[in-house]
Amino acid sequence: MLEELLHFIISLYTVMLKINIILAPIFILLNEISLKIKKWKMRKQYLQQQEYFRQQRYYQQYYKQPQNISPTSQTPVQNITDYNTAPDNRTPPTDPLARFKGIMGEHNVNKLLLELDRERYILLSDILLKADKYGSSYTTQIDHILVSVYGIFVIETKNYSGKIYGTDRSDNWREYLRGEEFKFYNPVKQNYAHKRALEDLLGQTVIPIVVFSDNALIKAVTSHTVINMSVLKETIRSYDREIYSREQINGFARKISENNITSPVSRAEHISQVRQSANKYS
Repeated sequence: MLEELLHFIISLYTVMLKINIILAPIFILLNEISLKIKKWKMRKQYLQQQEYFRQQRYYQQYYKQPQNISPTSQTPVQNITDYNTAPDNRTPPTDPLARFKGIMGEHNVNKLLLELDRERYILLSDILLKADKYGSSYTTQIDHILVSVYGIFVIETKNYSGKIYGTDRSDNWREYLRGEEFKFYNPVKQNYAHKRALEDLLGQTVIPIVVFSDNALIKAVTSHTVINMSVLKETIRSYDREIYSREQINGFARKISENNITSPVSRAEHISQVRQSANKYS
């Protein structure tokens, strides 16, 4: 009886030893996978924190600067880079969060355009130009100008979500989001003013593009190029016939840079124009 029990224990131990030998590599593999998952989660958390801090620095760069004083009015004014060119009744200049969304939208488009071949495309952003309409002069601020061997693009960025409705002729477009309606100035008309100012400066045909965030569902009825950000590069690359040389696009970019208004006083006056236009379309 004792011998049988001893034999059973030895047999059981042998079986368990064989099972351990078989399962050991599996346990080691599972442990390695678990460690890699933990490292991936830690890396993801770290990148999210870095992105948060980057956006905070970006926010502070644009919105926490000391106020400037306009010599003409002696009243505090914000830096012009805080605002869009045309009136926007949904996002008035006094709303920091809305301004931040607008700036981040432009930043994302800027980052996307910088991925294009820099030998063939030259990107200029936040350009303020003088323009004339019916004999009177005004200033117009352009989000992005892309000068390329395939053509010159003027790009207006709208970082809106929801359903977007409007037509070429309407003064205002509308955004429907979570059961609410928001009104903003017609971006096609807004970008047409940019197109005219640029064509007057360069004497060349300019291609206008309006870009909405990928969170927007565009239902506007328009004959112009109004697209989501995800197809921006594809749209630009569809223009694949070279019409300018590298020397020509360098000349165009240089002329735009030379005419870009950087004076704080002039940019402050532009803010006043924007606010007056916003009141007009409110």
